[in-house]
Amino acid sequence: MKNYLYFSFVLLAIQSCNTVNLIQHTPPMVQVGLHTAKNQLNARAMITNGSSFSNDFVNETIHQKTDELVLGGALQASYSINNSLAVQTSFMHNAENYGFVNNGKATKVYEIKRNLGELGLAYYAAIDAKKTWFFEIAGGMGYGKFTVNELASPTLINGRYYNHSVMKEYVQPSIYTVKHNYKISTGAKISFLQFNGIKTNYTNSEKKFRSLTEGNRVNASLLEWHMRLDIPVKKLPWLGFTLQSQITKDLNGSFNFNHNDINFGGGIHISLATALKHL
Repeated sequence: MKNYLYFSFVLLAIQSCNTVNLIQHTPPMVQVGLHTAKNQLNARAMITNGSSFSNDFVNETIHQKTDELVLGGALQASYSINNSLAVQTSFMHNAENYGFVNNGKATKVYEIKRNLGELGLAYYAAIDAKKTWFFEIAGGMGYGKFTVNELASPTLINGRYYNHSVMKEYVQPSIYTVKHNYKISTGAKISFLQFNGIKTNYTNSEKKFRSLTEGNRVNASLLEWHMRLDIPVKKLPWLGFTLQSQITKDLNGSFNFNHNDINFGGGIHISLATALKHL
């Protein structure tokens, strides 16, 4: 009897690990304006990469945790309309592939594309007398579309799709320091997401096997913590290199919600206000 209970527990654990909800989230890179005065326009372009401790895909041909490749890009811009307020906008595009490796041969099973734009307003203020440390709190909204394609296979003729849109609201407190030879920012972003208009051609039995979520609306909330370093080019102080890391936590866990919870970005940062001073 003990052996039977142990075997049942192990089997249940394996099945729990292999179910997946194709509603997923790759969070945009958190944006902090790094403003110190009015009429500053800062822009950033990054190549992004991500991975996950929680993503687990399954189909009729996969019986192990899948390999993943997450690659994307981010464009960000922020303009300080006065000495305390700034307008922020950003756009994210991510392309993700999931599959498995068998006897050294890689097989791609899922193709995922995510596009998401955000628009927000930020309040910033110096928190030291020298005005090298600043506090910023931002809030805004976002909209995007995510598409998932499971490629055709002998057990899945013509393939399948699972598409939906996403709307979000967010609030984001951050602190940052602006020095002569570097800029550092860190903070948290709380995002409230609504996944809408789910469309799919999976059959009922396939939906059950994959534990797919259906319905017109699914809610989720995330906590995103970031750390970013900007290093200006010596002879071009208006141009700099950007490195950013980000960790995401699913706050409600109300359904089988997968997300890429570790993300990295690298690229360039341009301060147009500083560039104009050096013309």
